[in-house]
Amino acid sequence: LSYLQKIEEQAKKLKRLIEEKIIHDKLESEITTARSPDFNPRGISSGKMHEISRLIHKVAATPSTVLITGESGTGKEVTAKQIHKISPGDNFPFIAVNLGGMPETLIESELFGYERGAFTGAAARKPGMFELAASGTIFLDEIGDMPMHLQVKLLRVLQDKKVQRLGGTQPIPINTRIIAATNKNLEKLVKTEKFREDLYYRLNVFRINLPPLRERMEDLPDLISYFIDKFNSVMSNQITGIDEEALDILKHYSFPGNIRELENIIERAFILSDDKIIRPGDLGLSGNIDQEKSLNNKITGKKKHTKLRDLEKEAIEEALHKWEGNRTKAAEELGITRRTLFNKIKEYKIEENT
Repeated sequence: LSYLQKIEEQAKKLKRLIEEKIIHDKLESEITTARSPDFNPRGISSGKMHEISRLIHKVAATPSTVLITGESGTGKEVTAKQIHKISPGDNFPFIAVNLGGMPETLIESELFGYERGAFTGAAARKPGMFELAASGTIFLDEIGDMPMHLQVKLLRVLQDKKVQRLGGTQPIPINTRIIAATNKNLEKLVKTEKFREDLYYRLNVFRINLPPLRERMEDLPDLISYFIDKFNSVMSNQITGIDEEALDILKHYSFPGNIRELENIIERAFILSDDKIIRPGDLGLSGNIDQEKSLNNKITGKKKHTKLRDLEKEAIEEALHKWEGNRTKAAEELGITRRTLFNKIKEYKIEENT
Protein backbone atom coordinates (compact mmCIF):
# COMPACT_ATOMS: atom_id res chain seq x y z
CA LEU A 1 0.00 0.00 0.00
CA SER A 2 2.81 2.41 0.95
CA TYR A 3 4.50 1.65 -2.37
CA LEU A 4 1.33 2.57 -4.28
CA GLN A 5 0.94 5.74 -2.23
CA LYS A 6 4.52 6.68 -3.06
CA ILE A 7 3.87 6.20 -6.79
CA GLU A 8 0.68 8.28 -6.53
CA GLU A 9 2.55 11.10 -4.76
CA GLN A 10 5.29 11.03 -7.41
CA ALA A 11 2.66 11.19 -10.16
CA LYS A 12 0.99 14.21 -8.51
CA LYS A 13 4.36 15.91 -8.13
CA LEU A 14 5.23 15.28 -11.79
CA LYS A 15 1.85 16.61 -12.93
CA ARG A 16 2.34 19.78 -10.92
CA LEU A 17 5.85 20.29 -12.29
CA ILE A 18 4.56 19.92 -15.86
CA GLU A 19 1.76 22.44 -15.21
CA GLU A 20 4.23 24.88 -13.64
CA LYS A 21 6.58 24.51 -16.63
CA ILE A 22 3.76 25.31 -19.06
CA ILE A 23 2.81 28.41 -17.07
CA HIS A 24 6.46 29.49 -16.76
CA ASP A 25 7.01 29.21 -20.53
CA LYS A 26 3.89 31.27 -21.17
CA LEU A 27 5.11 33.96 -18.77
CA GLU A 28 8.45 34.15 -20.60
CA SER A 29 6.56 34.64 -23.86
CA GLU A 30 4.35 37.36 -22.36
CA ILE A 31 7.34 39.26 -20.95
CA THR A 32 9.19 39.09 -24.30
CA THR A 33 6.11 40.29 -26.23
CA ALA A 34 5.50 43.23 -23.91
CA ARG A 35 9.14 44.35 -24.17
CA SER A 36 9.33 43.94 -27.94
CA PRO A 37 9.98 47.23 -29.82
CA ASP A 38 7.66 45.97 -32.58
CA PHE A 39 4.67 45.98 -30.25
CA ASN A 40 2.66 48.83 -31.74
CA PRO A 41 -1.06 48.09 -32.17
CA ARG A 42 -2.95 49.97 -34.88
CA GLY A 43 -6.62 50.62 -35.49
CA ILE A 44 -7.52 53.87 -33.72
CA SER A 45 -9.15 55.87 -36.51
CA SER A 46 -12.54 56.03 -34.79
CA GLY A 47 -13.52 58.62 -32.21
CA LYS A 48 -14.16 55.88 -29.66
CA MET A 49 -10.64 54.50 -29.96
CA HIS A 50 -9.10 57.98 -29.85
CA GLU A 51 -10.84 58.38 -26.50
CA ILE A 52 -9.51 54.97 -25.37
CA SER A 53 -6.02 56.08 -26.42
CA ARG A 54 -6.42 59.27 -24.40
CA LEU A 55 -7.42 57.27 -21.31
CA ILE A 56 -4.47 54.89 -21.78
CA HIS A 57 -1.99 57.78 -21.87
CA LYS A 58 -3.61 59.43 -18.84
CA VAL A 59 -3.45 56.36 -16.59
CA ALA A 60 -0.10 55.03 -17.85
CA ALA A 61 1.75 57.84 -16.09
CA THR A 62 0.28 56.80 -12.73
CA PRO A 63 0.60 53.66 -10.57
CA SER A 64 -3.20 53.36 -10.30
CA THR A 65 -5.09 50.08 -10.56
CA VAL A 66 -6.96 49.70 -13.87
CA LEU A 67 -10.08 47.68 -14.71
CA ILE A 68 -10.57 46.91 -18.41
CA THR A 69 -14.01 45.71 -19.47
CA GLY A 70 -15.48 44.65 -22.80
CA GLU A 71 -16.67 41.70 -24.82
CA SER A 72 -14.41 38.76 -25.52
CA GLY A 73 -11.89 39.52 -28.26
CA THR A 74 -12.02 43.33 -28.00
CA GLY A 75 -8.32 43.66 -27.14
CA LYS A 76 -8.18 43.84 -23.35
CA GLU A 77 -4.70 42.32 -23.08
CA VAL A 78 -3.39 44.51 -25.91
CA THR A 79 -4.71 47.53 -24.00
CA ALA A 80 -3.01 46.36 -20.80
CA LYS A 81 0.28 45.91 -22.66
CA GLN A 82 0.00 49.37 -24.17
CA ILE A 83 -0.53 50.89 -20.70
CA HIS A 84 2.57 49.05 -19.50
CA LYS A 85 4.63 49.99 -22.55
CA ILE A 86 4.23 53.74 -22.07
CA SER A 87 4.39 53.64 -18.26
CA PRO A 88 7.47 54.50 -16.14
CA GLY A 89 7.83 50.76 -15.42
CA ASP A 90 8.07 49.70 -19.06
CA ASN A 91 11.58 48.25 -18.55
CA PHE A 92 10.24 45.91 -15.89
CA PRO A 93 8.20 42.72 -16.45
CA PHE A 94 4.66 42.53 -17.79
CA ILE A 95 3.08 39.28 -16.62
CA ALA A 96 -0.33 38.17 -17.91
CA VAL A 97 -2.34 35.65 -15.92
CA ASN A 98 -5.51 34.08 -17.34
CA LEU A 99 -7.47 33.20 -14.22
CA GLY A 100 -10.12 31.40 -16.25
CA GLY A 101 -7.59 29.18 -18.00
CA MET A 102 -5.51 28.17 -14.98
CA PRO A 103 -6.37 25.16 -12.76
CA GLU A 104 -7.89 26.49 -9.53
CA THR A 105 -5.46 24.40 -7.47
CA LEU A 106 -2.53 26.28 -9.04
CA ILE A 107 -3.81 29.86 -8.95
CA GLU A 108 -2.88 30.60 -5.34
CA SER A 109 0.64 29.12 -5.46
CA GLU A 110 1.40 30.73 -8.84
CA LEU A 111 0.17 34.19 -7.84
CA PHE A 112 1.56 34.32 -4.31
CA GLY A 113 4.45 31.83 -4.47
CA TYR A 114 5.41 29.34 -1.77
CA GLU A 115 8.11 28.35 0.68
CA ARG A 116 9.88 25.02 0.67
CA GLY A 117 7.71 22.32 2.22
CA ALA A 118 4.50 24.38 1.98
CA PHE A 119 2.80 21.38 0.34
CA THR A 120 3.67 18.06 -1.27
CA GLY A 121 6.03 18.74 -4.15
CA ALA A 122 7.22 22.15 -2.87
CA ALA A 123 10.88 21.13 -2.91
CA ALA A 124 12.22 24.68 -3.08
CA ARG A 125 11.13 28.24 -2.44
CA LYS A 126 9.37 29.86 -5.39
CA PRO A 127 8.39 33.54 -5.76
CA GLY A 128 4.88 34.22 -7.05
CA MET A 129 3.79 36.26 -10.05
CA PHE A 130 3.21 39.38 -7.96
CA GLU A 131 6.88 39.27 -6.97
CA LEU A 132 8.08 38.40 -10.48
CA ALA A 133 6.29 41.48 -11.81
CA ALA A 134 8.11 43.73 -9.31
CA SER A 135 8.13 47.39 -10.45
CA GLY A 136 6.23 46.28 -13.55
CA THR A 137 2.67 45.17 -14.29
CA ILE A 138 0.63 42.08 -13.53
CA PHE A 139 -2.41 41.62 -15.77
CA LEU A 140 -5.20 39.55 -14.21
CA ASP A 141 -7.42 38.49 -17.10
CA GLU A 142 -10.90 37.04 -16.50
CA ILE A 143 -10.93 38.46 -12.97
CA GLY A 144 -14.63 37.56 -12.74
CA ASP A 145 -13.61 33.89 -12.59
CA MET A 146 -11.37 34.30 -9.55
CA PRO A 147 -12.42 31.95 -6.70
CA MET A 148 -13.98 33.74 -3.72
CA HIS A 149 -11.33 32.62 -1.21
CA LEU A 150 -8.60 34.13 -3.39
CA GLN A 151 -10.53 37.36 -3.83
CA VAL A 152 -9.88 37.99 -0.12
CA LYS A 153 -6.12 37.58 -0.63
CA LEU A 154 -6.13 39.85 -3.68
CA LEU A 155 -8.01 42.48 -1.67
CA ARG A 156 -5.23 42.42 0.93
CA VAL A 157 -2.61 42.85 -1.78
CA LEU A 158 -4.44 45.90 -3.11
CA GLN A 159 -4.88 47.36 0.38
CA ASP A 160 -1.47 46.62 1.91
CA LYS A 161 0.80 46.36 -1.17
CA LYS A 162 2.21 43.15 0.33
CA VAL A 163 2.03 39.43 -0.47
CA GLN A 164 2.65 36.39 1.67
CA ARG A 165 3.89 33.15 0.16
CA LEU A 166 2.17 29.87 0.97
CA GLY A 167 3.89 28.47 4.03
CA GLY A 168 5.54 31.84 4.69
CA THR A 169 5.37 33.92 7.83
CA GLN A 170 6.61 37.30 6.63
CA PRO A 171 4.68 39.61 4.24
CA ILE A 172 6.73 40.80 1.25
CA PRO A 173 6.31 44.41 0.05
CA ILE A 174 5.56 44.81 -3.67
CA ASN A 175 5.26 47.81 -5.98
CA THR A 176 3.53 46.01 -8.83
CA ARG A 177 0.78 47.73 -10.81
CA ILE A 178 -2.36 45.60 -11.08
CA ILE A 179 -4.50 45.69 -14.23
CA ALA A 180 -7.58 43.46 -14.20
CA ALA A 181 -9.93 42.62 -17.06
CA THR A 182 -13.21 40.84 -17.59
CA ASN A 183 -15.94 40.28 -20.16
CA LYS A 184 -18.44 39.67 -17.36
CA ASN A 185 -20.75 42.12 -15.62
CA LEU A 186 -18.99 42.54 -12.27
CA GLU A 187 -21.79 44.69 -10.89
CA LYS A 188 -24.21 41.81 -11.48
CA LEU A 189 -21.77 39.33 -9.92
CA VAL A 190 -21.55 41.58 -6.85
CA LYS A 191 -25.35 41.64 -6.53
CA THR A 192 -25.51 37.84 -6.75
CA GLU A 193 -22.65 37.58 -4.21
CA LYS A 194 -20.31 35.87 -6.65
CA PHE A 195 -17.80 38.71 -6.50
CA ARG A 196 -16.74 40.71 -3.44
CA GLU A 197 -18.09 44.25 -3.40
CA ASP A 198 -15.03 45.63 -1.57
CA LEU A 199 -12.70 44.04 -4.14
CA TYR A 200 -14.79 45.45 -6.98
CA TYR A 201 -14.35 48.99 -5.68
CA ARG A 202 -10.61 48.45 -5.17
CA LEU A 203 -10.24 47.28 -8.77
CA ASN A 204 -12.55 49.87 -10.30
CA VAL A 205 -10.24 52.84 -9.66
CA PHE A 206 -9.76 53.69 -13.34
CA ARG A 207 -12.03 51.93 -15.80
CA ILE A 208 -11.55 51.51 -19.54
CA ASN A 209 -14.50 49.99 -21.40
CA LEU A 210 -13.52 48.70 -24.84
CA PRO A 211 -16.19 48.92 -27.56
CA PRO A 212 -16.99 45.87 -29.73
CA LEU A 213 -15.65 45.94 -33.28
CA ARG A 214 -19.15 46.43 -34.72
CA GLU A 215 -19.24 49.85 -32.98
CA ARG A 216 -15.88 50.99 -34.39
CA MET A 217 -16.00 49.87 -38.01
CA GLU A 218 -14.03 52.97 -39.07
CA ASP A 219 -11.02 51.10 -37.68
CA LEU A 220 -11.61 48.03 -39.86
CA PRO A 221 -9.28 48.95 -42.78
CA ASP A 222 -6.41 49.78 -40.40
CA LEU A 223 -6.92 46.54 -38.45
CA ILE A 224 -6.99 44.50 -41.66
CA SER A 225 -3.77 46.20 -42.79
CA TYR A 226 -2.18 45.45 -39.41
CA PHE A 227 -3.05 41.74 -39.59
CA ILE A 228 -1.92 41.50 -43.22
CA ASP A 229 1.48 42.91 -42.18
CA LYS A 230 1.58 40.52 -39.24
CA PHE A 231 0.92 37.40 -41.31
CA ASN A 232 3.19 38.57 -44.14
CA SER A 233 6.04 38.30 -41.65
CA VAL A 234 5.31 34.65 -40.80
CA MET A 235 3.56 33.16 -43.85
CA SER A 236 5.24 31.99 -47.05
CA ASN A 237 2.78 33.78 -49.34
CA GLN A 238 2.76 37.60 -49.39
CA ILE A 239 -0.56 39.47 -49.49
CA THR A 240 -0.62 43.08 -50.69
CA GLY A 241 -4.20 43.93 -49.75
CA ILE A 242 -7.90 43.12 -49.85
CA ASP A 243 -10.25 43.76 -52.77
CA GLU A 244 -13.26 46.05 -52.53
CA GLU A 245 -15.91 43.33 -52.51
CA ALA A 246 -14.20 41.36 -49.74
CA LEU A 247 -13.86 44.55 -47.70
CA ASP A 248 -17.56 45.28 -48.23
CA ILE A 249 -18.46 41.84 -46.92
CA LEU A 250 -16.40 42.44 -43.78
CA LYS A 251 -17.97 45.88 -43.35
CA HIS A 252 -21.39 44.25 -43.19
CA TYR A 253 -20.36 41.45 -40.85
CA SER A 254 -21.24 41.75 -37.15
CA PHE A 255 -18.01 40.16 -35.76
CA PRO A 256 -19.40 38.40 -32.68
CA GLY A 257 -15.80 37.40 -31.86
CA ASN A 258 -14.56 40.98 -32.34
CA ILE A 259 -10.89 41.68 -33.22
CA ARG A 260 -9.80 38.15 -32.38
CA GLU A 261 -12.28 36.83 -34.95
CA LEU A 262 -11.06 39.33 -37.55
CA GLU A 263 -7.51 38.12 -36.98
CA ASN A 264 -8.63 34.52 -37.50
CA ILE A 265 -10.49 35.48 -40.70
CA ILE A 266 -7.39 37.19 -42.14
CA GLU A 267 -5.18 34.23 -41.19
CA ARG A 268 -7.61 31.86 -42.90
CA ALA A 269 -7.65 34.12 -45.96
CA PHE A 270 -3.85 33.89 -46.13
CA ILE A 271 -4.11 30.12 -46.23
CA LEU A 272 -6.86 30.06 -48.87
CA SER A 273 -5.65 32.88 -51.12
CA ASP A 274 -4.23 31.88 -54.51
CA ASP A 275 -2.80 35.30 -55.32
CA LYS A 276 -1.65 38.47 -53.60
CA ILE A 277 -5.13 39.89 -52.96
CA ILE A 278 -7.70 38.68 -50.41
CA ARG A 279 -10.96 38.02 -52.24
CA PRO A 280 -14.48 37.17 -50.98
CA GLY A 281 -13.97 33.42 -51.39
CA ASP A 282 -10.90 33.58 -49.14
CA LEU A 283 -12.88 34.92 -46.16
CA GLY A 284 -14.90 31.80 -45.42
CA LEU A 285 -17.95 33.93 -44.54
CA SER A 286 -21.53 33.71 -45.72
CA GLY A 287 -21.57 37.49 -46.00
CA ASN A 288 -24.42 37.60 -48.51
CA ILE A 289 -26.86 36.45 -45.81
CA ASP A 290 -26.26 39.59 -43.76
CA GLN A 291 -26.33 41.72 -46.91
CA GLU A 292 -29.72 40.37 -47.93
CA LYS A 293 -31.01 41.07 -44.42
CA SER A 294 -29.66 44.60 -44.68
CA LEU A 295 -31.38 45.10 -48.03
CA ASN A 296 -34.64 43.71 -46.64
CA ASN A 297 -34.39 46.17 -43.73
CA LYS A 298 -34.32 49.02 -46.25
CA ILE A 299 -37.70 48.03 -47.61
CA THR A 300 -39.41 47.42 -44.24
CA GLY A 301 -42.43 49.62 -43.76
CA LYS A 302 -43.63 49.51 -47.39
CA LYS A 303 -47.13 48.37 -48.26
CA LYS A 304 -47.64 44.81 -47.06
CA HIS A 305 -49.70 43.72 -50.06
CA THR A 306 -46.84 44.42 -52.47
CA LYS A 307 -44.66 41.46 -53.40
CA LEU A 308 -41.20 41.33 -51.79
CA ARG A 309 -39.47 41.25 -55.20
CA ASP A 310 -41.26 44.44 -56.24
CA LEU A 311 -40.25 46.15 -53.00
CA GLU A 312 -36.64 45.08 -53.46
CA LYS A 313 -36.59 46.36 -57.04
CA GLU A 314 -38.16 49.64 -55.94
CA ALA A 315 -35.57 50.12 -53.17
CA ILE A 316 -32.72 49.57 -55.65
CA GLU A 317 -34.22 51.96 -58.19
CA GLU A 318 -34.68 54.64 -55.51
CA ALA A 319 -31.08 54.30 -54.34
CA LEU A 320 -29.71 54.46 -57.91
CA HIS A 321 -31.86 57.50 -58.67
CA LYS A 322 -30.74 59.24 -55.46
CA TRP A 323 -27.07 58.71 -56.28
CA GLU A 324 -27.49 59.40 -60.02
CA GLY A 325 -26.49 55.89 -61.04
CA ASN A 326 -23.44 55.67 -58.75
CA ARG A 327 -23.48 51.97 -57.88
CA THR A 328 -20.91 52.24 -55.11
CA LYS A 329 -22.95 54.86 -53.22
CA ALA A 330 -26.21 53.01 -53.88
CA ALA A 331 -24.75 49.74 -52.61
CA GLU A 332 -23.49 51.45 -49.44
CA GLU A 333 -26.95 52.87 -48.74
CA LEU A 334 -28.60 49.50 -49.31
CA GLY A 335 -26.01 47.71 -47.17
CA ILE A 336 -24.87 45.31 -49.91
CA THR A 337 -21.75 44.87 -52.07
CA ARG A 338 -21.40 46.30 -55.58
CA ARG A 339 -21.34 42.74 -56.93
CA THR A 340 -24.67 41.94 -55.22
CA LEU A 341 -26.14 45.19 -56.54
CA PHE A 342 -24.92 44.39 -60.06
CA ASN A 343 -26.55 40.96 -59.91
CA LYS A 344 -29.82 42.46 -58.66
CA ILE A 345 -29.82 45.03 -61.47
CA LYS A 346 -29.46 42.20 -64.01
CA GLU A 347 -32.05 40.04 -62.23
CA TYR A 348 -34.71 42.77 -62.19
CA LYS A 349 -33.69 44.20 -65.59
CA ILE A 350 -33.31 47.67 -64.09
CA GLU A 351 -32.49 50.31 -66.71
CA GLU A 352 -28.93 51.67 -66.55
CA ASN A 353 -30.15 55.29 -66.62
CA THR A 354 -32.53 54.79 -63.66
